[in-house]
Amino acid sequence: MNCVGVNLRGIGKDYKTEWVRRLKIQNDISFLGIQETQLTNVNNINVAGCWDQSDFGYVAMKSEGRSGGLLSMWDSQKYTVVETLKSRHFIITIGNWSGITVSTIFSNIYGPHFPREKKKLWDDLLKIKMEKMGVWIVLGDFNTVRRQDERYNSQFYNSSAYWFNRFRGEAQLHEPRMGGHQYTYFCQTKVKMSKLDRFLICPTLLNYFPATTITALPREISDHCPILLRTTTEADFGKTPFKFFNSWMNRDGYDEVVSRAWSSFVGYGAPDAYLAAKLKNLKNELKKWRAIDHPKEVMELKTLKLKLQEIDEKIEEQCAVDGDENSRFFHGFVNNRKRKNHINGLVINGSWNTSVEDIRQEVLNFYKDKFKEKWVSRPKFISPKFRKLDLMNIEHLEDPFTLEEIKRAVWSCGKDKALGLDGINFNFIKRHWSIVKGDIFEAIRHFEKYGTISRGCNSSFVTLIPKVNDPIKLGDYRLISLIGCFYKIISMTLANRLKKTIGLNIREEQSAYVEGRSIQDGPMIVNELCSWAKKAFDSINWEYLDSLLWQMGYRCKWRMWISGCLKSARASVLVNGSPTEEYEISKGVHQGDPLSLFLFIIAMEGVSIAMKTACEKGIFKGIKIPHDDISVSHLFYADDALFLGEWNKENIKNLAWILRCFHAKVNFNKSHVFGIGANIHEVNRWATPLGCKPTVLPFTYLGVPVGANMKLKKNLALIVENFHNKLSSWKAKNLSMGGLLTLKKAVLGSLPSFIFSLCVAPNGDPKTASFLVHFLLFSLVFCIVFRAEATPKSRYHTLAPRQVPRSRRSREARFPSRSSAREKFDFRGDLPDLLWITTSISRSAVGSSSDQEVAQGRGTEEKRKINWVAWEKVVAPKNVGGLGLGSLKAFNLSLIVKWWWRLRTQGNALWGKVIKGIHNIRNKASNYIASSSIPRVWKRIVGAGDELKKMGVNIEDIIVKKVHSGDNTLFWLDNWCGSGSLKIAFPGLYQLEKKKKCKVSDRIQIEGMKWDWKARLSTDHIRELNVLVSRLGTFQPTMGIDSWRCTLSNDNRYHVYKLRRLIDSSQALTDNMLIDRTHDVPIKVKNICLK
Repeated sequence: MNCVGVNLRGIGKDYKTEWVRRLKIQNDISFLGIQETQLTNVNNINVAGCWDQSDFGYVAMKSEGRSGGLLSMWDSQKYTVVETLKSRHFIITIGNWSGITVSTIFSNIYGPHFPREKKKLWDDLLKIKMEKMGVWIVLGDFNTVRRQDERYNSQFYNSSAYWFNRFRGEAQLHEPRMGGHQYTYFCQTKVKMSKLDRFLICPTLLNYFPATTITALPREISDHCPILLRTTTEADFGKTPFKFFNSWMNRDGYDEVVSRAWSSFVGYGAPDAYLAAKLKNLKNELKKWRAIDHPKEVMELKTLKLKLQEIDEKIEEQCAVDGDENSRFFHGFVNNRKRKNHINGLVINGSWNTSVEDIRQEVLNFYKDKFKEKWVSRPKFISPKFRKLDLMNIEHLEDPFTLEEIKRAVWSCGKDKALGLDGINFNFIKRHWSIVKGDIFEAIRHFEKYGTISRGCNSSFVTLIPKVNDPIKLGDYRLISLIGCFYKIISMTLANRLKKTIGLNIREEQSAYVEGRSIQDGPMIVNELCSWAKKAFDSINWEYLDSLLWQMGYRCKWRMWISGCLKSARASVLVNGSPTEEYEISKGVHQGDPLSLFLFIIAMEGVSIAMKTACEKGIFKGIKIPHDDISVSHLFYADDALFLGEWNKENIKNLAWILRCFHAKVNFNKSHVFGIGANIHEVNRWATPLGCKPTVLPFTYLGVPVGANMKLKKNLALIVENFHNKLSSWKAKNLSMGGLLTLKKAVLGSLPSFIFSLCVAPNGDPKTASFLVHFLLFSLVFCIVFRAEATPKSRYHTLAPRQVPRSRRSREARFPSRSSAREKFDFRGDLPDLLWITTSISRSAVGSSSDQEVAQGRGTEEKRKINWVAWEKVVAPKNVGGLGLGSLKAFNLSLIVKWWWRLRTQGNALWGKVIKGIHNIRNKASNYIASSSIPRVWKRIVGAGDELKKMGVNIEDIIVKKVHSGDNTLFWLDNWCGSGSLKIAFPGLYQLEKKKKCKVSDRIQIEGMKWDWKARLSTDHIRELNVLVSRLGTFQPTMGIDSWRCTLSNDNRYHVYKLRRLIDSSQALTDNMLIDRTHDVPIKVKNICLK
């Protein structure tokens, strides 16, 4: 089944029909959809020229003047049409395709231009899609896009994309990746480009044709590319490597095979090479064992197939009761990921190529050249400004490896991580640790002594992960190295040592992979400074890295180990699961290697030193922080570099020269120049010579909006877009209510955490949460709530299954109705009422049309519907009578309060210095204040404290000081003895205090208490002082350093989930909103979903 859709802009010319005929022959087309025929009279004569044989069928929709017109043609020998539906914007043909057992439905689309008409088209198509069951293939010119990146230099309409995406989701139509071209429509000058043409297919089609591909063919006679859907067998890219499966561990005879293979092997060579040979022998023995064991499994499978119908009914009934363990959701998820990562073709020498050999050779040549060092000799970068390790830390790094240390490294590795070249995962290593630990320890001791790894023992696979939705070239993929177990143990062991000391070498401008620093530090600083930024860097020279290690004080032994890890590396690229030939690596580090994270930031420290030196010599002028002596000129997070400085000609030119002199590999095409306070024309004037893109506020840095007012709901659209990428209606259709609720909790708890860590969401929890969450509930029925009065004898009620006829069991398991559910369960206990509650999703605040848009004809009207479930009941914890979805507002505030904790405990970090300098906190009594004249992130973070107080949560009572010596604790201002600060508890004494910022050690000493008052104490003051002395009790200073602690946790550290639980629990529900939940029935029965 090969199909083509193309917008021809008229087929009245002979050369166009001839071109279509040639396209049909070259690609063996069986179905053809043409848009914009511009024919008012369609007959056999003017369409026959498009087909190369007489046995064809067609249906057409005439144009209105020279606008529109649709034509669908097909091979009558393969496709028998039994019904057609037509309108101005679509032609639907329903028929039977040879080889497909259900109806095959083609929908040829030419989308209208106006948003109101587009919305009507999607509603009409959705209605037909729900009525006509079969395999759907929707093709054509949709005249709209799904995402902003599908347009270039043309206007993107959010409302049109929203309605189109909603139609695609509710219709359960998938869009496979498209090859050939990123865009399908090009204006004559190629200034404007868009992806208007596409195929949307029913997932069932992939069951018949798993290797279905979509390709944008070269355009020749139209401004639109023809789109080809090809159903072929999956290409053979070669033999796939050995993989160990955890399920083998449960098979009979497995342990004996492993023990025998490991103990009976005899070999020679270096210990690491001997270990590799042992693993290879083990793989061969496991293959032999599987060859013997596999026929037994085949016989078992045949026996099971005889009982397939009974098993199928039991599985469906189990899914209906227990949840989603056997749901097709997981199978669909895995298959979809496999299709997403599959390489169907590449653009090679300017043209789309699907040849297996050409693709494999192109991949090998590309990455072989990428990791080849082209510089024979590089200039040295020497500076006295590198921070050096002290002798104690150096000796710790070079201590002999111990078996216990190696075991810790093994157990810190994920047991089910992607397999490396050896095909063995860490689940195998951990299970058989008693057998393999001796050989692993000897191999690592050999590495410790000689600093080398034998050839083949540090080889890895490189897998390619798409960075864009429609990758067409190798630059659209990112590399992840799949490292073998032996090298990963070495790397993890070294990384565990290095991460304890690397913070002593790396300056505070770098926030990646250093303990105590966070990825949010950079966005926090940038949001406060709001200056200009750019991105850079993606490769490392090994000699340069070794030079930096030497200047940081690392001795020869450690550098020998690092050099051994780097120089022994070899790799081969997995192309659709099949490896290319191996190539040597002479620069760079593994992406996926635990050690490479720390080596990379060490390499970036050289750039940081270069910028520091330039600022000190006046070559580059950074941003001077008020009320402080520090200046910020750059921020690094791994390979993301952001430079900040004064906006002037010399500064910009000198920055470019610094980067070029440093030989930094900068991708200027992906870099941006931001000018704060400068107009776009001035920014463009300086961005053009650099080859960067000019950009204005707001922009995104490390995934966080900078310069945007996050109080506005429209600026939270990024979160909603991320939700849409993770939650789609096909997942909802394949999940029970229990699985759906679990999925929502996981996504709600993870996706917004990064942005919510810096941005305080708009006020009003129910409205805010509805804005974000109601958008995600898939227009489904929300829940069933079992409502009952608890009796003294039985608080929880049981549901007992009734006997249901076998013929109805399968249907009711898949599609429970109100009547079937009542028949299937007897409600025992005091359960007077069963309340069935449904939810219809109202128009979302994001992506929906405003009244103004509707009035202007750019939007569509949508009436708001009633929400039948109280939002407080949805978000409240289960232990207080809610459904436990969790409040986004509580989650947001809990993340925000973490900054309060970090300012107390890490106030000397760079971001803390910036906050204190900008808001002049150093000279104020409290750290939690913000300048009213600077409406930045910190001001909103400080304001979160007032919101929490309205909820009954006082952060000052949660973050308190634990006093030892009292040298670092303010007597009156810090909360150190419970119930708030002494300033608030004893205001009269505080007014008489001569030294307002005195320390605890100033007032409480070993010999007793020492006071210093401005005047004599009155009777009331003496009475107040007696209460204070009584409250202080027998406190005596001790040896130790004062520290901050969080009263919510036993370990005295702040945990987000602890405060979130406290906030959710504080929002108590009224009695008529409580939900009694029983522990005696599965989650799906508790939260069953009705449609």
